[in-house]
Amino acid sequence: MDKEEEKMENENKVEELIDNLEGFKIEDIAFGDAARISEYDSDEGIVFLGAGGDPKEWINGISDILLKEGIATGTKHSMWKDKFYKMTSTGGRTDLLMLFKNKTTINVGKMAIWRLKFGDTSWLSDFIINYKKQY
Repeated sequence: MDKEEEKMENENKVEELIDNLEGFKIEDIAFGDAARISEYDSDEGIVFLGAGGDPKEWINGISDILLKEGIATGTKHSMWKDKFYKMTSTGGRTDLLMLFKNKTTINVGKMAIWRLKFGDTSWLSDFIINYKKQY
């Protein structure tokens, strides 16, 4: 297989991942809704700041990275709750909230290092405290 064929095959695999979000919903919410999720449901998740573009690409890309690097185990269906949330700050920045299922196994040490390298991410509980003024 030459380089061009390999590139096309990889693009097709990415396209399959993007389209294979069956059972998941992406919902626009206000900051207050995210605060209520954090406070009342005790759910933890990760917020990606400035996650513009197609949220499906973010969801698949982040899921793939966390699984391949051994930060989380399972599949994207076993890792995430069935809804992802988009929020828009008063400055127009799009943030994407991805909530972990309660039984998701995460290597917290690896996750901490990965978040520092990735940048522009926040645990939901920290996001509610640190970004309130931007909403």
